[in-house]
Amino acid sequence: MRNSLLCLLALAGIPTGASAIAPPAGLAQSGYDGHSLTLTWEAVEGATGYEVSVWHLGESTTEAQYVNQIINKDNPVLYTPVVNGHLDKAVINYTISGTTGIDNDKTLPLIFRQADASHEISSIFRGEIYMGQLAVTNQVSTYEIFGGYPVDEFTQCIYIEAGPSGSEPTGEGTMTISTVVNTYRPNVYIMDHEASTATTMKVSGLNPATNYYASVKAIGGEDISAASEILHLDSLVPTVLKPASSVTPSSYTANWEANPKASSYVVTNYEIISADGICQISENGAKCSGGTFDNPTTVESLDEYTDTKGWKGVTCLVADGMFGVADGAVRGGRPIGGYMYSPNADFSANNGKLNITLSMHATPEDVITVYIGSFSTDKAHVINVPESGIVTESFEISGGTADDYIRFESKNLKKFFIRSITVAQGEPLENILLEDSFDKATSGTFDSPIERISADDYTEMPGWSVNSAIVAKGMFGTFDGMILGGRPYGGGTMVTPALGFAEGDATISFRLQSSKPSEDQITVYIGEYDEARAKVFDVPADGIIDETVTLSGAYDGATVHFESKNLKKFMLDDIKVYQTLAPGQKSYKKLESATVNGTSHTFTGLESGKTYGYSVRTDYLNFFGMTEEGAESAVMQVSATSSIECVPGISDSESPVVSVIYTDLAGRRIIEPAPGSVVIRTAVHADGSRSVSKQLVR
Repeated sequence: MRNSLLCLLALAGIPTGASAIAPPAGLAQSGYDGHSLTLTWEAVEGATGYEVSVWHLGESTTEAQYVNQIINKDNPVLYTPVVNGHLDKAVINYTISGTTGIDNDKTLPLIFRQADASHEISSIFRGEIYMGQLAVTNQVSTYEIFGGYPVDEFTQCIYIEAGPSGSEPTGEGTMTISTVVNTYRPNVYIMDHEASTATTMKVSGLNPATNYYASVKAIGGEDISAASEILHLDSLVPTVLKPASSVTPSSYTANWEANPKASSYVVTNYEIISADGICQISENGAKCSGGTFDNPTTVESLDEYTDTKGWKGVTCLVADGMFGVADGAVRGGRPIGGYMYSPNADFSANNGKLNITLSMHATPEDVITVYIGSFSTDKAHVINVPESGIVTESFEISGGTADDYIRFESKNLKKFFIRSITVAQGEPLENILLEDSFDKATSGTFDSPIERISADDYTEMPGWSVNSAIVAKGMFGTFDGMILGGRPYGGGTMVTPALGFAEGDATISFRLQSSKPSEDQITVYIGEYDEARAKVFDVPADGIIDETVTLSGAYDGATVHFESKNLKKFMLDDIKVYQTLAPGQKSYKKLESATVNGTSHTFTGLESGKTYGYSVRTDYLNFFGMTEEGAESAVMQVSATSSIECVPGISDSESPVVSVIYTDLAGRRIIEPAPGSVVIRTAVHADGSRSVSKQLVR
């Protein structure tokens, strides 16, 4: 009913949608699974409720609307009848008089625009065209206008104005429009002005193959706002990966389920690098928000703020990016508070030894003691909190059993927070993600480098992003940049290729030469710039910076940035980017990618003994039929354990197998045996017996 009224008002030339109450802002979606999603928006002051509309576009429809209206000096504006949807094309049938013998530029100018039902202008189809141009021979009687962008309302029309907006029309001629033939895709509503008193609403009944649109209006008494900006609900259904098939030591076939909105898929092969062992606990505080160290938020439990349930303390606190416990006190001669327990886990592997990497924010000059289970001075690790209160340490403790916990205690019973922690068992591994001494460059000097190069021709790993890239013998760098329009342009910046970091810290060792000794600064950081995580180096008098620095904030696909504060020339002599992977941590080295239209792809030429995995990025067609990149899935590891074949050894007993342990020939435990490797399989039986066999992983 309301939509019909909008159409009538628009036909009558009466502006609609004017309201004293503001339209809702911040319309967003979450939890999209192809069949349902949740809409949220910001509250509007004075609103007593909201009206929510969700729709998709139907099949293309053509209809003729009879107008018979005149445009001239006395009647300079016309709104054609509205259409309820996305306008693709309008054909205007007209006759023109009063232009015979008059130069085109002296006839009445016309501007064709797209508008909504409230007569708000969305786009211009044609800047200016004169009536004389449309009636040079008095034989042309139609004018085609192709549709533009979706407008922020449910109804659209063509707005024709004689002369520039706000100016008195000049020029000769009269245009009589007889009919308008509209071709459009109508709005098909699944929810039309559905009422809500909250600023959220769940929408169900969606088709995964269909793109949807949504908008919200605010209600204040009898006042109804204009519609919010239209939200395009064209997110992809998450692509579901399936296990690899046809796994051999040198190839495998990646598989995934069809995505109903996919135009194509980009499947990528990764080498998965991992340290032997297992990571029992991994937390990074990502779920924690709402406070600071000095002003944290008290919560009943930490379970919803940590990836692993079971963290305990007397009074639990959270702040942005960290979780912890409040100050304690001594009552009846016993300390109450000032300590925290980890969840229970099986810490018996590796003879009960644990490798812990811990980042904390604690009370300055306090002492934090970390141990497993019952306290023992020879098994505890002591942390002396510096004046900054920031602690980052890696250490080993022992004494783990099959069902145990880690205890953290403040000597002074003061509050402390954990920013990140990994608890692993096994041997750490140094993983080099990028190493280059730029030996491919064999000519030029720092003062006279080689210009206009392709960076990939001079680097071990392709994909460096360097404006104004230059090389000299054994050096790779960038020329000066400049500021244009308030933005940095050109050189002064170098960015590595995207690297397969494990989440956490990474170490960058580099040597570079700057063109501005004692004047410039070089900033180094990982991923998006964050002042708190970036490292800044003053260029010394000799112009050489030779440093090894550990940076936080690494994640899979991140890049390392080198930036000159003054956008001046600098060149790298060498660089090494590496991480120490804790047992159980994984790093992903990006290898070959392929664009396919099906739901499988075979990677060949693999090296026996290495571990591989794959991800799938689903691309889709946007509103205008252009291909856009969708989100990339997580990496699925190619599992070979299902195809492990036995080499004759000690056979299993008749008792059922309750667990299986794989180790390499040196006795180190293996979580996921690699194809082509020889492993020792130990089967633990229900009666407590064990059987051992040597096996070749297929």
